[in-house]
Amino acid sequence: PLCVIWLSFRGVSWTHAMTDLGLHRGAGLVKEVMIGIGGACASIPLMGILNVLVTIVQIAIEGGDTSSGTSVRTPGMYEVPDGGTWGLIWLGVLGSVIYAPITEEVLFRGALQRWLRVRLNWFFAVLISAFVFGVIHPYSIDGLISVAFGGICMGLMREWRQSLIAPIVMHFMHNGF
Repeated sequence: PLCVIWLSFRGVSWTHAMTDLGLHRGAGLVKEVMIGIGGACASIPLMGILNVLVTIVQIAIEGGDTSSGTSVRTPGMYEVPDGGTWGLIWLGVLGSVIYAPITEEVLFRGALQRWLRVRLNWFFAVLISAFVFGVIHPYSIDGLISVAFGGICMGLMREWRQSLIAPIVMHFMHNGF
């Protein structure tokens, strides 16, 4: 509600604000969804390669010594809630696969990247928004790198498409996988 009041106070129309945030159909809903699916299919193998490289570097830095109790792992996104009831499990899955991608894309690619884009060139806007996106996730350094790389992929998609539909679809698919 405060955002709507702020927009009204500044004299910004709702249509202009939604377009500025990337909340529009772009080249058409079906085309944007298909491009998002293609982007996810292309980025997931790249993220896998990145995870392997990060693991190799991490093992090299630690010297293969696992006595410290640390282990190399990929970041888990969802833990089964205490009690493990199906209702709570489905609520968590829907939150992770539907709610989080929409909210995070609007915040990071829609608002933050757009705000940075006015002040910086597209390259730095994408990198900074992806870094902040990675940092807000409660993962170790290898998880931060993986999530930030996903943020770069979705940020590039936002720059290319100017709509958030394709990045949101990419995010749905990534979290769903």
